[in-house]
Amino acid sequence: MRKPLQPIQEIAWTDKEYFDGWKKMKEDTSSAPGLSFSQIKCITEGTTSGQVLSQLAMTPLVLGITPEDWQEATEVLIPKKAADLRPGKLRTITQFSAQMNHNKKLIGKTMMQHAEKHGFLADEQYGSRKGKSAGLHAMNKRLVTDLMRIMKILGIYVVNNASGCYDRILFLVAYLTMRHVGMTEEVAKFVISGLMDMTYSVRTSYGTSKTTYGPDEWIAEWGCLPHGIGQGAGDAPGMWAGVSSPLFEIMSDENFEFEFRSVITKTYLKLAGFGFVDDTDFLNFLKNTQSSDTLLADTQKGLSLWEGLLRTTGGAIDPTKSDWVWIEQKWKNGHWKYERKDET
Repeated sequence: MRKPLQPIQEIAWTDKEYFDGWKKMKEDTSSAPGLSFSQIKCITEGTTSGQVLSQLAMTPLVLGITPEDWQEATEVLIPKKAADLRPGKLRTITQFSAQMNHNKKLIGKTMMQHAEKHGFLADEQYGSRKGKSAGLHAMNKRLVTDLMRIMKILGIYVVNNASGCYDRILFLVAYLTMRHVGMTEEVAKFVISGLMDMTYSVRTSYGTSKTTYGPDEWIAEWGCLPHGIGQGAGDAPGMWAGVSSPLFEIMSDENFEFEFRSVITKTYLKLAGFGFVDDTDFLNFLKNTQSSDTLLADTQKGLSLWEGLLRTTGGAIDPTKSDWVWIEQKWKNGHWKYERKDET
């Protein structure tokens, strides 16, 4: 965050551009109380209603405020795996008001476009980015491990998963990230103040709870507010790409990276790992100045740094979804084989 702010990117739209965004929305998408997706999709940009709705939607981004009727959200818990319905294993989805989340989507899109244009995003982060996909991510990981096999490189491969990454981003980190990638002060205030003032209800198969909870209850009980930008927020993917990119830069600055030259184009590459949203893989190769005895300790040092950086943003590693493997080839009678796990 020590780098100067990128040029400010104002968010503005014409009535047509605003309603073009709504055309992509599905009518049966659920949302918090207020105007529904289907109601808004009935309105067109050429009408007085359309002009009023479009201009009112832009007002919070100009003033840095959140309208009162946008300050209600509904929490829904859905199973990650159909067979596991334990509360701790359910995924919490936050349903904001349709209008608020539409604004958030426009903010997220603008953030990503601006960050890509100015080279803010780390090469290691593939998640939520144009021109990068899970398939490309998997292929590039495979190409690197193929290179390790061909060149008989000794290394350690570490996989880790950030627990509920969107739900743990600190408000200050989210605010600084938005400012850093060119959002105006008012846009950043709109996002953060909206989250701080939000009141939540819970929806189950029995209906939506009449009891709500929010800032008043949290401050009375704990003296502070919980953080997190919410799974289901339209700006969450762009926000995490912005939050995670400096972490990869710091890993590289501290020399926790791998480097090689591609076989065909001879392109020189230095990467700190592979990230796809909250899933991150690290590789630590044996360097010329190292012995195999120090490789494990060096890798642990790198993982500890990553965990500390993640914790600084509010995040945490999920140990149940994290693992590592020692990759080593042994030669015998002119042939090589991978070292077995129980031999390393």
